[in-house]
Amino acid sequence: MGLAEAIGYYPFTPQRLMVMPDDPALGEYRELFGGSIGSFGEYPMPAHHGIPGFMGSTEIISSKDLWDRWREGPQNRIDSHAFLLARLTNLWTGDAPSTGPRMSASRSHAR
Repeated sequence: MGLAEAIGYYPFTPQRLMVMPDDPALGEYRELFGGSIGSFGEYPMPAHHGIPGFMGSTEIISSKDLWDRWREGPQNRIDSHAFLLARLTNLWTGDAPSTGPRMSASRSHAR
């Protein structure tokens, strides 16, 4: 069990270490990527057409959209405990603050 799982914080989609085969199907990218090692991860998606969303998410938005909604009024709230846990975990593990397209927020009806 990793640190994130131990404290109940699941910030990342599952990742798998992969080797890109040195295959002619890569075409012009074969020399650059053939035989290289990388990771493959799921892209978090909200629920769509009856398919459950990542970690129960019904909506996933960017940090900027989250901030804009929060500024619209008190009807838009965040789970402050989950947010603080995420930020403290990032600080403690040395992960840079998540900004830009890397960071997103999700909405879930589960508590």
